[in-house]
This record gives sequence, C-alpha cells and structure tokens, in this order.
Amino acid sequence: MMKLRAMLLVAFSALVFGTLLGPAAAQLPKPMKESEIKAAGGRQIPGPELKQQWVGNTVYVLVLKKFGAAGVPGAVIANYYPNERTRRQKFPGTQKTIETNWWMDGNNRCVEEKGATISGHLCSTAWELAGTFYLCFQPDGDCAMSFRNVPGNPESL
Repeated sequence: MMKLRAMLLVAFSALVFGTLLGPAAAQLPKPMKESEIKAAGGRQIPGPELKQQWVGNTVYVLVLKKFGAAGVPGAVIANYYPNERTRRQKFPGTQKTIETNWWMDGNNRCVEEKGATISGHLCSTAWELAGTFYLCFQPDGDCAMSFRNVPGNPESL
C-alpha cells in the first residue's frame, strides 16, 4: 500500500510540475464517487481545516475525468487563494489569469466558475483516501478532480 501511495504521489507531482515523467507515462488517480471514498475509509476534510490549508497558498487541481464542456483528464489548473474570498486561476496552455470568488458553506467549498469547464456556482467536498485528495461535486458526489496544496504563490497569480 505504501509503495502504491508513493507511486501515485510521484505521478501526480510529475503532472503538476512536468519535470519527472512525460504526460503519457503518468497514471491519474481513479475518479470515484463520494460514497466509494467513504466506504473505503476515506476522511472528509472539514471546511475550517480546508480553509486553513488553502488561504495564502496554491492548490493544483488535477482533472481526473471529463466534466462540463472542457474538463480534460490530465489537465492541471493552478488555483491561488490569497484570502477567504478570492481565487485566481491559471489554466493549462494559457498565461491568462481568471479571478473569481470562493467561500466555505459548512464543509462545502464553493466557487464561482466563469466558463473554463462549467459556468455558475459549484460546491464540492474535499476527501483524503490513502494519500490522494479528492474534490467531489455536490450534490451528486462525483469526485472528478484531485488536488495538492503548495505553500505560497509559486505561479505569481
């Protein structure tokens, strides 16, 4: 299990930073449903803990499966959260930064989307299972994204 966890971490890091492996060599974590993560003993990350981890830091989101109009498996989206209200994003293949709102609603992390993959408000819960972190869309519980926190703002967003 530890070896699998280490392999997933290396593959995810390679996708985020593009330095260790080519995209074809990396393996994406398996997209799951929230109910599957719960059944496998996953831990939901409480809203206050998630907010504490994200504010002032960058969260790299890895798309695990197609969703919306443009969700591309393997795409990595950089999200910088300078405060408890603002999110700045940079999408693959572009230097353009999009600024939107975000907020916590209990244990749900909610965001304002402006046409990247979907438009409108979207809420999701955060889960950890065997070292992999998931974002699960609400209310359907579809865990189509994984994420990793990095201190500060390395993308200068």
